[in-house]
Amino acid sequence: MSRKTDTYNHIMASYEQTREKNKARQKARYSSLCEKFPRIAEIDREINMLGIKSVQATILDPKSAPSIAKNLGEKIAALKAEKDSVIASSGIDEGYLSLEYDCPLCEDTGYIGNERCTCLKNKLLNANYDMSNIKNILEFENFGTFNINYYSEETDEYYGISPRTNALANLDRAMEFCSSFSSGKSLMIFGEPGLGKTFLCNCIAKDILDKGHTVIYTTSWQLFKKLADATFRREDDEDAYNDALDDIISCDLLIIDDLGTELTNSFTVSEFFNIINLRFNSSLSTILSTNLSLEELTEKYSERVTSRIIGSCDILRFFGDDIRLIKKFS
Repeated sequence: MSRKTDTYNHIMASYEQTREKNKARQKARYSSLCEKFPRIAEIDREINMLGIKSVQATILDPKSAPSIAKNLGEKIAALKAEKDSVIASSGIDEGYLSLEYDCPLCEDTGYIGNERCTCLKNKLLNANYDMSNIKNILEFENFGTFNINYYSEETDEYYGISPRTNALANLDRAMEFCSSFSSGKSLMIFGEPGLGKTFLCNCIAKDILDKGHTVIYTTSWQLFKKLADATFRREDDEDAYNDALDDIISCDLLIIDDLGTELTNSFTVSEFFNIINLRFNSSLSTILSTNLSLEELTEKYSERVTSRIIGSCDILRFFGDDIRLIKKFS
């Protein structure tokens, strides 16, 4: 079971717990009221008995059912009126015995008809943020805090444009990626360290999370360590590997940052190709970022892997001065 499905099931179970909690509170209020006003409990027992008699009489004497029902209905109405009078005279609020809801809109079910209630959408959104691994950092790294002024306006001789112009183009393409996210596009972001690749990944992650999608952010080192650990545990836990891989394969957006920083071997190359191939074939959006050049990427992962990436991803490239150093010494 994927973590996405498990999270949904956990949230729906919490709704059931909430309903049971509120029913228990309603029952406690009723018991407390009956202790002070025993006649209320007596009336409810009489009403229940009359209801049972009504059903029995209807079965035993169908022809007399209408008159029996009318007679018992009048008695029940009189008892209910007496109960209301007792409650009113007690000075207790009219809704004291009503079942309360944490969310009156959906009555703690999570749904209004077939549509998800706002409360369920918010719970899922918060769960998606928790699952992304970068919940806290997104408060500070998002499209609203992307500062284009860190990029120079001087034209780069090699690229023929300025780092700022290039960064603006990357920003536009990232925002377009978010606006057309359902199309299943993927991105490959190249560039030296400190040029804003991770920051841009975080901008995209927040936007997609805010749209209610599942996002998993991981560095390549974290990803392959997790899969390697799960693989080595297979002897004791056959499902360990599948459980570890399931979220990576099924989440709406997978971000693998710092590709190439992990120790590369036949296992990582094979796993990496398996992951991106499955996601690309399923039209699931993936973002890869790396400090490596295309040539270095090919040398590290093979031409087969880089060919699959280049053929499936839009390419963004950053160049310019190290923003971390600019921030440190400015």
